[in-house]
Amino acid sequence: MYGIKLRQLRRQLGLTQRQLGTLCGVGGTTISMIEHGKRLPGRETLRRLQVLSLIHISEPTRLLS
Repeated sequence: MYGIKLRQLRRQLGLTQRQLGTLCGVGGTTISMIEHGKRLPGRETLRRLQVLSLIHISEPTRLLS
């Protein structure tokens, strides 16, 4: 479920996987793997997503529901 929510939010922002990866300090392949459920984001990637307002800092499980 995490990956589906991440993909929806990324697309709403009009970003490619590579662009989002660059903003989060990871590669586009990593974003792809997260979106396809093959990998979970690390703590630092999750923090960067929060900073980018992809998820609200006070609601860290938004993408997990």
